[in-house]
Amino acid sequence: MIRYSAAQLVQRAREAAVNGLTDSAQRVRAVAVPRTPLDEGDLRSSLEVVDADINQPKLVSGVVSNSPYAVRQHEDMDLNHPGGGEAKFLENAAIDARREVAVLMAKRAKKEIGGR
Repeated sequence: MIRYSAAQLVQRAREAAVNGLTDSAQRVRAVAVPRTPLDEGDLRSSLEVVDADINQPKLVSGVVSNSPYAVRQHEDMDLNHPGGGEAKFLENAAIDARREVAVLMAKRAKKEIGGR
């Protein structure tokens, strides 16, 4: 049986959340890349994961792009993508990966906190 103090449990839960969020963002990025339009420049390679930071009060992670046209390519449903890809490439990837993300978060919690 694993025993933790309340403070240890909170710390391990935060570590699990940080690692799970970062793992999840990496998975969403992997699903998003082939959906990302190829029309202009190299938008696919501009997608980067922002790791969750355990030192911040609010734990967040995500996939971002510094490309000046990323938002338009993502949001404009009227654009054609003859080179491949789709509008809402990040949003659709996050929706489609939601079950995998749940599994990744659960695996991290089990690894960091223990349990069955």
